[in-house]
Amino acid sequence: MDDKAIDKDDVKIEAEGSDLGRVTLVLGAGNQPFLSAVDAIDCLIYKQRPVLIKHHPLRPYLMELYSMIFEPLIRRGYLRQILDENIQKTTEILSNLNVGHVHMTGSLVTDKAVRETLSKSRPLMSEAKIADMVTSELGCVTPVIMMPAKYTEKELRHAVATILEMKMVNGGCNCLSANALVLSKQWEQKEEFRRLLIHEI
Repeated sequence: MDDKAIDKDDVKIEAEGSDLGRVTLVLGAGNQPFLSAVDAIDCLIYKQRPVLIKHHPLRPYLMELYSMIFEPLIRRGYLRQILDENIQKTTEILSNLNVGHVHMTGSLVTDKAVRETLSKSRPLMSEAKIADMVTSELGCVTPVIMMPAKYTEKELRHAVATILEMKMVNGGCNCLSANALVLSKQWEQKEEFRRLLIHEI
C-alpha cells in the first residue's frame, strides 16, 4: 500500500503485489489501546495480509504512537492507518473490494452491521463466505473459579481484591472482566469468602 493508497474522498485501498481482496481491515477497539496493535500483528504475520487500521473514535491519539511503532511496516507498504470519520466513510471502506477480511472488537450489533455491509457490497458471495471474511472479539462471560482449598484470611482478601480489580478496570469493559464466580458447594470457606467479597463491593 503506497502513500496514496487511502484517499480521503474516494477511499482506495490497494496492496502492492496483492490480489483483490487481500487487505485486512482492523476496526480498532475502544476498550483497550493495545488491542489494535495485537490484531494488526496477528493479521500481518499469521494471516499474511496487508493491514489497514481504522482507529476507534475514542483512540485518535494512537495514530502518532502507531506511526512510530510500525514505522518499518508502514514504510514497506504492509500497514496503513486512518482515523475514524463517520459511519458513511466506514461503510465505503467495508464496501471496497480490496478488503478481504475484517477484524473487529465490539458489540454483536456492530458485528451484524459489518456483515450486512459486506453482503450488500458483494451480492454474489454466499452468507457462508461473508461469514468467513469476519473475525470478531465480542466479549464473553469470563468465569473466575475459586479452587476449594484452605486459605488464610490474607489469601482470601487478596483473591477478593483481584476479582474486584478485574471487574473495575476500564469500567468492566474488558473481555477478561470477571463476570461469573464459580464456588464449590463443598468448599468450607465459601460463606467467609462471599462475606468478604460483598463487604468490599
